[in-house]
Amino acid sequence: MVEITRHPDDYPWEPYFSHGHERVTETSCCGAYEWVSSGGEYVILRRTPGGRGYQETGRGRYVDARLVWHELMLAHRAKHGTSRTGGRRQE
Repeated sequence: MVEITRHPDDYPWEPYFSHGHERVTETSCCGAYEWVSSGGEYVILRRTPGGRGYQETGRGRYVDARLVWHELMLAHRAKHGTSRTGGRRQE
């Protein structure tokens, strides 16, 4: 079992501004987080608390951003009680 060491709010979330060439290639089970490639960089997005925009974290090279994505997904799945493959609550 992998230990979750960070809460999603522990990451430095900044306001996100579109650069016009984003590509969403993955989304968390409920759409709370999106994995985005943008101009040779990668970034994780989430909706702002008011739902009127996005915040970003983990911007950078693939390997660095992917580590943040992986940690966020571990915490997110633990919150929802879902498995990696099924997206269903484990009983």
